Amino acid sequence: MPRIGTFAAEPGTKSPDRWSSAVNEQATATRRQTKEFVEANVERARAPNSRSKDLGTTMNDPALSAEQKEAAASALRKSERDFLRFLRKPA
Repeated sequence: MPRIGTFAAEPGTKSPDRWSSAVNEQATATRRQTKEFVEANVERARAPNSRSKDLGTTMNDPALSAEQKEAAASALRKSERDFLRFLRKPA
């Protein structure tokens, strides 16, 4: 006996007139906030990766001395530390 799925094969049609304008406005605001949240978190995730990539380029540069490379690594560690502290700080 085949099982009948929980969800219909076709999604229901949207009927905006079914809800009040306040509900529609709240739904629009929620979608906008969600989009902004996701975009901010994607950017926040990309930033450390790009800084790490820049450090890798710096470390492989033969024109820089060991002291300069260590200074760059130290600066990156400090900026990452400050950034992570900022994220943990309560609003």
